[in-house]
Amino acid sequence: MEKSSTLLVYYGKGTPAVAKEIKEALKGNDVEAKVDAMKKAVMLLLNGETIPQLFITIIRYVLPSEDHTIQKLLLLYLELIEKTDSRGKVLPEMILICQILRNNLQHPNEYIRGVTLRFLCRLKETEIVKPLTPSVLQNLEHRHPFVRRNAILAIMSIYKLPNGDQLFVDAPEMIEKALSTEQDPSAKRNAFLMLFTCAEERAVNYLLSSVDKVSDWNESLQMVVLELIRSVSPLLLQLSMNVLGLLFLSRLPPTAIRAAANTYCLLLLSQSDNNVKLILLDRLSELKSLHRDIMVELIIDVLRALSVCSLSETRLDCCFLNLGKVKKMEKSSTLLVYYDKGTPAVAKEIKEALEGNDVEAKVDAMKKAVMLLLNGETIPQLFITIIRYVLPSEDHTIQKLLLLYLELIEKTDSRGKVLPEMILICQNLRNNLQHPNEYIRGVTLRFLCRLKETEIVEPLTPSVLQNLEHRHPFVRRIAILAIMSIYKLPNGDQLFVDAPEMIEKALSTEQDPSAKRNAFLMLFTCAEERAVNYLLSNVDKVSDWNESLQMVVLELIRSVCKTKPTEKGKYIKIIISLLSATSSAVIYECAGTLVSLSSAPTAIRAAANTYCLLLLSQSDNNVKLILLDRLSELKSLHRDIMVELIIDVLRALSSPNLDIRKKTLDIALDLITHHNINEVVQMLKKEVVKTQSGELEKNGEYRQMLIQAIHACAVKFPEVASTVVHLLMDFLGDSNVASALDVISFVREIIETNPKLRVSIITRLLDTFYQIRAGKVCPCALWIIGEYCLSFSEVESGISTITQCLGELPFYSVSEESEPTEASKKIQPTSSAMVSSRKPVILADGTYATQSAASETTFSSPTVVQGSLASGNLRALLLTGDFFLGAVVACTLTKLVLRLEEVQSSKTEVNKTVTQALLIMVSMLQLGQSPASPHPIDNDSYERIVLCIKLLCHKNDGMKKIWLESCRQSFVKMISEKQLREMAELKAMAQTTNAQPDDLIDFFHLKSRKGMSQLELEDQVQDDLKRATGEFTKDENDANKLNRILQLTGFSDPVYAEAYVTVHHYDIALQVTVINRTKETLQNLCLELATMGDLKLVERPQNYSLAPGTNMQIKANIKVSSTETGVIFGNIVYETSNVMERNVVVLNDIHIDIMDYISPAVCTEVAFRTMWAEFEWENKVAVNTTIQNERKFLDHIIKSTNMKCLTPPSAIEGECGFLSANLYAKSVFGEDALVNVSIEKQTDGALSGYIRIRSKTQGIALSLGDKITLKQKGLRHRCFHHLSIKYGPVVLLHLGFVPTVVISSSEAAEEVLRTNDLGCCSRPKTVATGKLSYGFKDISFAQYGEYWREMRKLAVVELFSLKKVHSFKNIREEEVGFMVKKVSESSLKQSPVDLNKTFFSLTASIICRVALGQNFNESGFVIEQDRIEELVRDALVALGSFTCSDVFPGGLGRLLDWLFGGHKRINKVFEELDAFYQHVIDDHLKPEAAGKKAIDSAADIVALLLDMMEKQGKKDYFKLINISNIKGNIFLAGIDTGAITMIWAMTELVRNPKVMRKAQEEIRTTLGLNKERITEEDVDKVGYPKAHNQGNV
Repeated sequence: MEKSSTLLVYYGKGTPAVAKEIKEALKGNDVEAKVDAMKKAVMLLLNGETIPQLFITIIRYVLPSEDHTIQKLLLLYLELIEKTDSRGKVLPEMILICQILRNNLQHPNEYIRGVTLRFLCRLKETEIVKPLTPSVLQNLEHRHPFVRRNAILAIMSIYKLPNGDQLFVDAPEMIEKALSTEQDPSAKRNAFLMLFTCAEERAVNYLLSSVDKVSDWNESLQMVVLELIRSVSPLLLQLSMNVLGLLFLSRLPPTAIRAAANTYCLLLLSQSDNNVKLILLDRLSELKSLHRDIMVELIIDVLRALSVCSLSETRLDCCFLNLGKVKKMEKSSTLLVYYDKGTPAVAKEIKEALEGNDVEAKVDAMKKAVMLLLNGETIPQLFITIIRYVLPSEDHTIQKLLLLYLELIEKTDSRGKVLPEMILICQNLRNNLQHPNEYIRGVTLRFLCRLKETEIVEPLTPSVLQNLEHRHPFVRRIAILAIMSIYKLPNGDQLFVDAPEMIEKALSTEQDPSAKRNAFLMLFTCAEERAVNYLLSNVDKVSDWNESLQMVVLELIRSVCKTKPTEKGKYIKIIISLLSATSSAVIYECAGTLVSLSSAPTAIRAAANTYCLLLLSQSDNNVKLILLDRLSELKSLHRDIMVELIIDVLRALSSPNLDIRKKTLDIALDLITHHNINEVVQMLKKEVVKTQSGELEKNGEYRQMLIQAIHACAVKFPEVASTVVHLLMDFLGDSNVASALDVISFVREIIETNPKLRVSIITRLLDTFYQIRAGKVCPCALWIIGEYCLSFSEVESGISTITQCLGELPFYSVSEESEPTEASKKIQPTSSAMVSSRKPVILADGTYATQSAASETTFSSPTVVQGSLASGNLRALLLTGDFFLGAVVACTLTKLVLRLEEVQSSKTEVNKTVTQALLIMVSMLQLGQSPASPHPIDNDSYERIVLCIKLLCHKNDGMKKIWLESCRQSFVKMISEKQLREMAELKAMAQTTNAQPDDLIDFFHLKSRKGMSQLELEDQVQDDLKRATGEFTKDENDANKLNRILQLTGFSDPVYAEAYVTVHHYDIALQVTVINRTKETLQNLCLELATMGDLKLVERPQNYSLAPGTNMQIKANIKVSSTETGVIFGNIVYETSNVMERNVVVLNDIHIDIMDYISPAVCTEVAFRTMWAEFEWENKVAVNTTIQNERKFLDHIIKSTNMKCLTPPSAIEGECGFLSANLYAKSVFGEDALVNVSIEKQTDGALSGYIRIRSKTQGIALSLGDKITLKQKGLRHRCFHHLSIKYGPVVLLHLGFVPTVVISSSEAAEEVLRTNDLGCCSRPKTVATGKLSYGFKDISFAQYGEYWREMRKLAVVELFSLKKVHSFKNIREEEVGFMVKKVSESSLKQSPVDLNKTFFSLTASIICRVALGQNFNESGFVIEQDRIEELVRDALVALGSFTCSDVFPGGLGRLLDWLFGGHKRINKVFEELDAFYQHVIDDHLKPEAAGKKAIDSAADIVALLLDMMEKQGKKDYFKLINISNIKGNIFLAGIDTGAITMIWAMTELVRNPKVMRKAQEEIRTTLGLNKERITEEDVDKVGYPKAHNQGNV
């Protein structure tokens, strides 16, 4: 059953309509109920259901209804029901229907007539239609066009029925008559369509008689005309071109092809649908291949499509790359607009608005015209309209927009001559320059500043000069700029011969500051000597000039001093006078200019004072940071001068910003001397006291920085320690743990380096010990007490303090064991910041260890235990499970007891103290082993406490000496090593300068000093000193410059290219030298670059033409956004005059090394641990090296990664078979890089272990890991290095019978890779690669030559182009959706999923559909699914396999391979792959496949190759065997690479649950929970998973 209807409905089968309800509703009088019942009846019919006897009910109760909706639904119902019986005869009931239809055709309402006529258009039964023909003809002359247009369609439908021409014998004549008189466009279109369908000759005659009117017809009628033209005889081709011209060009074209091409170009610019644009570009490409000479004329029109086509959709390479030399279009404008391409302006609307009198409409139309021009679109004949209707306007806005429009349009023809229409523009510009309104004059003069055509400007010069004396300063200042711009044009100095004199005269009389600044700028730019003379003649007035003029003066001074350094003395005086200017910008520039021009102490001191004053007066934090950077630079170059200003620099600490404070302290600490140390420390002490106020949020961090600064001061100058140590000890109980740790570390170092302060420090520490609440501070304080309490009173006070802080004993009584639950509840601390947990922690060397120390930071109140009151800080910490602290308490008590024996004569008192210490230790062990403790005591702490107990019970002199002397000696050694290391670093940082032996020596005392000021004398002395010490020789040596040159192509390539790479902090500058080595001119040569990683190409290099044997420098800038290893790759594309297609030279990749962005840095041990715990990105690299010495391997890693080793040298000395060290570096983007190296020496001498890299961002962790892995692999070359040392840089080895040359020097490598690269650029031939590549005829293993270049070009241009990849988007999304569905089903069944097989199946499905046109999941696929993974891996193993024939060519090798089965394995894989490839080709060669390929726009790659094979010309490159080669490359490489990448990505996610959870949260947050299918566009919306995937790739 085939049914049709004009109604599209949705029918919910879950709630079917009941026949009884429908009939009852139809019988009733409720109109709405009848409408609803009729809708339900229609829905049932559309879904194939019937209601018995419903038709009779409708005839009785619905047919008489006058309601329009019911009548329309009735017609729909009649359209759906069966109107004939089983024999094909019309049912008798249709007689009643005919009557109602006749009545409707004569109904007074035009809507009823129209829908009835439309119903007749779909009737196929002649018996029903026949009695209605008179009524249909009557409607042909109805007054309403809606009825007439439907009547024409009804006549056409009836006329086309079997024997319909007999029902309407004279229908064509009637329709033709109606066509000539009809005014309604739609009715006219229907009438012409009826003639075209039923009487083609009449339609042709009517068209030929109305050719001049076709362009005015309606769009729908014009489309029917074109359809008629395509269907008639080819003799009407000229007519079709005339019609095209009338439709779209409004003029007769000279030739048919040019008219069609022009039409396509105009449509390309006017259409907004990208699919339409792609179709038009395809048509242009076809015209290009057939009529290239004509298309050359339209290349500019084609190029304009660049502004309307996106990069992924542009097919312009097919259209204009072979059309000869492209003229470079450069347009500039001062207007920045947003152009919404979704609502393009219509040319007709713009013209109509410009021709009208509405000023606002004109303004809007001009804006639209400017927007279209900015986006590369054109409006034909708009310029004439603007000249006629816009040029005379007096409105200021219109005049400004007119000037913007004139700035954008092309003012010259193809030969570079000014267009004749510009004469009218010149007249208008002259009138504007003489306009009474100063605004009109000003904007016109500003427009002249941007004109580059001398012919247009020349007649306007007198008017420009007149404006130089205008009364309004706005006009004068812009007139000066216009004169400067015209003067700088080619031959502009001839237009204004005496311009400098006039400007100088105007400068002397001008009062307006801006005009004066412009005049001086003109002299500076065009007549520098006059500007210098004017400046020197007005030296006393410079300080009174305007800020903008003073800035130009400084620019002039810098320029003059650069060219004439000997005259800088007289200009420095001017700069110093400007230091008293009122503008902060001028003062800042003066200071910078002083530093750059002079080294005299007076000048440097003035600049430094200026920076300090600005530092205090400016409120912007960014400005302060910039000023601190300038001061830091001065500090490194002129430290002696900066020392005098240290207090002024420290005043910047008043800023609340921590970055400013940190940078200020860093500068001040490098400027400390014996003369200013007391002032600096006093100021720092005041700042420390201020932090106690608690007004600011970050007082704790600021206090920590101050404490560290005071610590550094005390280490450098121990005499100040006594003034600060007692103040700082008040902060031992600080809530900021890091600050308290810095204080206790400072106290520990000071008490050793300053023996005189020992007594006072110990006394103060014992008095304030109870205030310490941090578990990390107490151990260090206890160590100080144990080591430095020497006298009897100190020892006694130390033991007493510890006892009081521990509280009453025991910590856990035996009576409480019966209720461990209650006891454990009561032992828990009442207020702690963090609860201790037994987990791995990071030791000082970066390794992991299990430690049960408490991790809380502060305690607000002591812990209460049942039966006793806990009143001490040590007790509170012990009851939380900090048994590491308990071990330290035991060690401290042991030391104090041993020392007490030396200073106490009474044995009774000693024994009493020993008993008390033993009781404390036993109580701690009891607490650690009791169920009341949060967790049991760890083994290390237990052993230490037991050791202390044994020592107190069994004393001996040897152990006593170790405990009382050796520990302290180790600490003294650590401090001395630290000081030596710092001194060595300072010496290394000292500037090593060298003076060249042939440098001139200036004898200062023999020079003439006549006329020289004191400042000039100082400057010359400083210059002499710098020259003598070699400070001027800072230029980079030539070797480093040569290292930056990278060869991009080979010497045998037609275009040779090499790049000079300069890496700055945030951008990379590429200077590519391109040499044409051919004998032809290369046209449209373009450097196409692309990036990988966080690199972004700033702008695309333009096209060039390169003569034979010449070279050119092409520059490109690339922005860097993060510390990550990136890759820059690309091609050089060019054309030659005798080749009809473009040529591509593939460039070598440029790898941007992470080492360019990171530098060694220093941080404290605490900061390293904190960052290590916080950073979430970790890259774990296994050690794989041939180095057998641990220290050498560490040095190799440090050198390779450009990092700083934080672990002291003494800690990694010796031979213990294990080494652990921490490395640290910082990037230019402020990112921290942490590395922990942990290696162990095995019994066989090899090193094993891991290198862990952690960072806050992903890029630096992955890039450093790749760098380390690469450097480890690079160590395998050492065996060849040893050979080169013994035998020389070129070594000949014989691998079997095959000679192999090993190159080990840069000179030999250059000889091979550059000079003789043509003979060394092909891959070696092996049995496996030759067999699987069908005799080296694929892309991967083809030998270098013409065939390889053709294959490479095929891959780049055709197979893997962006457009081709984008065309397979639906396939990728379908296959991914299918995979997700299978995984979801497995999840519902709770069955495991093998991701290995799943990903291989996914990549195989995509590759098979994209490349081979075969559906992997269909039952008829030639290879089983489980076999695909095995086949791919077998093939890859075979490609990399070693056969004896490779090293023993000939019979011996074949014999050995026959014995060991080498060839057999390769042949087996080859035969299976070859059968598979042949099956795919056979499927594509079948007729049904060829038909499918013809209609498929996204044909697979095999179909594309077969099509290219059919269309290839003389170069017979493509045969069936070549298709198998390329197919094999895609099949093997695509499946294996994609699957392995996804497997590793999922593996890393599983290994890092935190990362997986974060990725899942971002996907769900960004895309929503209800999104069933994720598309490729959705991937760009989520940043975190995308970054993770890129990192894994």
